[in-house]
Amino acid sequence: MLRTLSGYHRRIAMGLDEIRRLCRDDAPDTIVLPRARAALGQVSIERSRFINQVVVPRLLVGANYASARDMLALQNSFAANRLVSDQHVAKWTDVTIAADWSGYRAAAAAIWRMMEQQMADEQALVSRHLEHVYL
Repeated sequence: MLRTLSGYHRRIAMGLDEIRRLCRDDAPDTIVLPRARAALGQVSIERSRFINQVVVPRLLVGANYASARDMLALQNSFAANRLVSDQHVAKWTDVTIAADWSGYRAAAAAIWRMMEQQMADEQALVSRHLEHVYL
């Protein structure tokens, strides 16, 4: 389970690195950037599905109150971050990115930090609670 989650995190980190690289350009690459954003969105959705359908249910089996509370907090932060991310994607279309490249880059940097923090939180929480699942 942790290996699979780490695989999703690696893929997301690679997607973030690709978009960061593209954001260093003076103008948006109207071909590569949309593809990179779509690929990052897809792997993020896959990771969300894995956490909600596999990780959380498995970790809730026999969980004590503290573990169950942590899983609920994980799902709540995930949902809140997904809303922020969805709003970002809706606001920053190909047209709005082209019209305000510097604005997009600033907004994207905030999303990157949010995603990286979410992944760190997931990794720590799942690692901590896996100890109890297999005992």
